[in-house]
Amino acid sequence: MMQTKIIEKPIISKKKVYIIDDSQTMTDEAQNCLLKTLEEPPEYVMIILICNNESKLLATIKSRCTKIVFHKIEENILKPYLQEQGMSDKILKACDGSIGRAYLIKDQEDLLNKVDSAFENIKQKDQIDFIKDAGIFYNKNVNIFDLLDYTNILLLGKAKKDTCYINSISKVEEAKNRLKQNGNLDMTIDNMLLSIWEEIHEKYSRS
Repeated sequence: MMQTKIIEKPIISKKKVYIIDDSQTMTDEAQNCLLKTLEEPPEYVMIILICNNESKLLATIKSRCTKIVFHKIEENILKPYLQEQGMSDKILKACDGSIGRAYLIKDQEDLLNKVDSAFENIKQKDQIDFIKDAGIFYNKNVNIFDLLDYTNILLLGKAKKDTCYINSISKVEEAKNRLKQNGNLDMTIDNMLLSIWEEIHEKYSRS
């Protein structure tokens, strides 16, 4: 539909602006359909893609765009606003400086609590207990990328206090990349959780 409208010249102004919000949710097929328009857009057209995770956009799409980064909202500014909206400090931490993301995850606080519980006292847990406590990651009815994003925020906070957690962040990023490439969910999560447990326990045993 947009491709059809784009070829129509503007009537009132000299320019036409198209905004595609949450562009990271476009399928590969949709992005490929958009690619031709991005390659040769009419001179009177401007297309703005808004996304919160550019890694989900095809490289061919990104190479034809000018990237403009919106910086995170500082916590001392964001916190009072979220409190007025009845959102907790956990949502403040999970939204990573984005009001839009805060609204997206505000009803998922119980899921975030389960992630917290899984990583709580991980140094004292054996592999079986850790995998059992991390069962939320295997739930196919939740947005696994939201959980993994929050997991890295959680691990980053822990890593600032304990270096045992530093390399665990890369394990989560590896899992996200595999899933984006249509990797098997259960196998990917198994590998991620076991790698994290082994990494933390290996470093913990040396300290």
